[in-house]
Amino acid sequence: MDNENVLYIPIVEYVRILIQGNQTFTVKIIGMEDYSEFNLTIRLFNKYGETIESWSGIGILMKGESCKYLLSLAAETFTLIPDDAPPNTSLEIGEPKFVVDGAIYLTAATPIQLIATDNPGGSGVAKTAYRIYNDTYNSGWLTYTGPFNLTQLSDGAYNIDFNSTDNSGNVEQTKTALVILDNTPPLTTIVVGEPKYTADGIYVTPETLFILEAEDSAGSGVHSTTYRIYSNAYDSGWITYIGPFGLISLADGVYTVEFSSTDNLGNVEATRSIQIILFSWNYIFIDSYGRNTALKINIAHKFFRFITPDKDYGIRKATYMRQCGRTIIIKHCDDELRLITIALDTKLDFCIATAWDKQAKKHYLLLDKVGKE
Repeated sequence: MDNENVLYIPIVEYVRILIQGNQTFTVKIIGMEDYSEFNLTIRLFNKYGETIESWSGIGILMKGESCKYLLSLAAETFTLIPDDAPPNTSLEIGEPKFVVDGAIYLTAATPIQLIATDNPGGSGVAKTAYRIYNDTYNSGWLTYTGPFNLTQLSDGAYNIDFNSTDNSGNVEQTKTALVILDNTPPLTTIVVGEPKYTADGIYVTPETLFILEAEDSAGSGVHSTTYRIYSNAYDSGWITYIGPFGLISLADGVYTVEFSSTDNLGNVEATRSIQIILFSWNYIFIDSYGRNTALKINIAHKFFRFITPDKDYGIRKATYMRQCGRTIIIKHCDDELRLITIALDTKLDFCIATAWDKQAKKHYLLLDKVGKE
């Protein structure tokens, strides 16, 4: 032979030789143990990737035995490039997902894809594997066959380990991604402000404000909150909540307030609701002599609200309230407040009320004199 090149190559599944010029060389196979089986195929490709020539050899060697294949190639020199570089795998997370401050939130419906590529001229990706785990769960290593989901798992943080192996047995160093599973929608509560009266129901006035508080502290966070106000004769439709709201310009009656929140992954809270009774004041009397006392009266529910410079006593149901023609009589006594009122329902508007704060031991007077509005 013109020139014999001795190449010591470890057992691999795939090698690649780059050839330039003319050269003859020998491939020698040595048995490493008794009955060493080998199946050798050598192909010569042109620059277009087309096979020009092909050699094959199979057999069995005892330990220490060898066989040689003499190859005459159109080459002056050649370089042996063993495939010793592992593949590279990347992880892609589909929708829905939400990323904030580096944290990746997803749901059980979110597809997770692993994309593996081998190095140029490498032997190709043989398999990709992954595992899902945290402090209380471990899937073990699984062979990747296509996009997967975090189904049937509890909400919380999970690590996803993954790597790939090529056809030459090169194993990629394991990579890890941290994700947070969030299948739980927010929880919304409603706060009914003052004034209100609660006994056999929730009674409010047009000036009462409602506050919606949505919380998703362990999840991806609240994206939006909506509410709706309706009765047999009225429907506001769904409204995006931006701040406290009231039942202004609505007729007295029974209303339902529905509300719900959605998180940043699209998890929607089941609609919740409360029922309220809206009422208005039939009469509002204000002291005519600068005492800064006021009295509001609702006849239908026998409610009153007494206000002084020191305190707003809120909505109370009168112990006794009666309307006789144009005269309104109120007598009330509880652990805190005692009140006696006589008012005239006329265009002139007149009221005299005297009240005692039994706990603070204070006395208050209201005189809404005719013509002193």
